[in-house]
Amino acid sequence: MAIEQRDLSVSFGDIIALLEAHPVVTGLVVVVVGGLFKWMWTRVFGGKDRRSESDPQALTKALHRYEELIETKDTLREAEEKVKDLSAALELTQSIARGGGELAKEAQALLDAFVAQPDDPTLAARFDGLMQDYENGPVNDLIALAMGRGAVSFMNDPRGALAAYTRVTQLNPDRKAAHNQCGNLHSRLGNLTAAQAAYDTVLTLAEAEKDDEFKAMALGNLGNLAQTRGDLAAAEGYYAQSLTLEKELGRKEGMANQYGNLGGLEHARGNMAGARAFWGQARDLFAEIGMPHMVEQLQGWIDSLDE
Repeated sequence: MAIEQRDLSVSFGDIIALLEAHPVVTGLVVVVVGGLFKWMWTRVFGGKDRRSESDPQALTKALHRYEELIETKDTLREAEEKVKDLSAALELTQSIARGGGELAKEAQALLDAFVAQPDDPTLAARFDGLMQDYENGPVNDLIALAMGRGAVSFMNDPRGALAAYTRVTQLNPDRKAAHNQCGNLHSRLGNLTAAQAAYDTVLTLAEAEKDDEFKAMALGNLGNLAQTRGDLAAAEGYYAQSLTLEKELGRKEGMANQYGNLGGLEHARGNMAGARAFWGQARDLFAEIGMPHMVEQLQGWIDSLDE
């Protein structure tokens, strides 16, 4: 016996007519379809609206704006380091944002704030909150977040930046870059003894690791401290050692920094001709590597000698 096959097809018009005739049915259909869509979205995308995630291009543009800001307040090498540190921190934050729960929302809010304004003063507090809630995460992740926190705070919140970099040195005592930033910030805040200790640590680590770049940087910074304290002979010795290493490394920015420092030293001694010569060398090197704000600063110092 064959089973009769009936035509079960229904036209689109029939469905519309049915829904118009029965409003209650229409409501039920909306609820069911909406629930089904939500279930599918959760299964496929983990319950998150991916459109809310920061656009990678927007994040890249924001990082570029941050780089332009930091380059006017820092050496080129250290500005590049801060951009790299902040980029790593934001990449980790993106990964956290792709997770679930309140931590993901917190991470996404940080990313959105950075994209909107790379020097947003609330970014430091957002990093603090994220680090606190992520305290039990991997140590390397905490270090990355702390380095990012230090980078966003460096321009406008030296004490907050110092706290972040100090946290890094506690998590990883061999992190030369963090010790160096601690020294810079202590010096900026007038804590010369603490700055000396930080730079001495950088020098010790650099010598142990045969890292001449950081060694040259530490020597130059120790020279700045000695000059601030009025010990011009010691400052000259540090600057000369740093300049020798920078020449061996072929680092024009490092050479320019030390020529600038030596010019300042001669100016302090009352040797205006010596100051002019060193500052001129520094200005020309900064021009070669494309640092116009430093060229302008050096030229201003040179011009002031004629006043």
